[in-house]
Amino acid sequence: MGDWFEKHTIGNLVQDAANRFDSREALVFNDERWTFKEFQEDVSRAAKALISVGIKPGEKITLWMPNCPEWLHIFFAAAQIGAILVPINTRLRTSDLQYVLQQSDSTTLITKDHSGPVNYLNMVTEIYPEILQNNPQEQLSESFPELKRIIILGREQTQGTLDYQDMISQSAGISDQELLKRLDSVSPDDTALLMYTS
Repeated sequence: MGDWFEKHTIGNLVQDAANRFDSREALVFNDERWTFKEFQEDVSRAAKALISVGIKPGEKITLWMPNCPEWLHIFFAAAQIGAILVPINTRLRTSDLQYVLQQSDSTTLITKDHSGPVNYLNMVTEIYPEILQNNPQEQLSESFPELKRIIILGREQTQGTLDYQDMISQSAGISDQELLKRLDSVSPDDTALLMYTS
């Protein structure tokens, strides 16, 4: 017996909304505004960027970031490429971050450099000092054996990390067809989120 409703993926919701609402306002953040079409375009760029750094279906992406448009772009982008998003509370600190990264087997951490007085980048280097000796595309750590890349959004960078804006710029190297192939391979029954209690 089939399902009583038509199943959709989270990743497809963005394109569906852009097709329906196009130039209507979708997102407002501070003084910036996005139409549904513009939002969909930013999500596609983020999805292509995630593919460009080697994120595969089923890989877990830990997202440790305060409210900002990029949080939403990454959320939907991960869903489009079949990755599993692991969003964590920005009030967590080093030991909590370490636990989530290890326990979830995340291959990627995406975070801001800092937000207000909180310096996320310093906390990352505190739990993972080896980052300063590593190639940004080849993270190697006994403490975090699955972690392959750390992506930083913001002006402050450190050796061993990838810059989010540079990654977005590289997204042009991924074709629309490659993104569509990844989007089509995602099942509505695939895991999209792995959430930890606060």
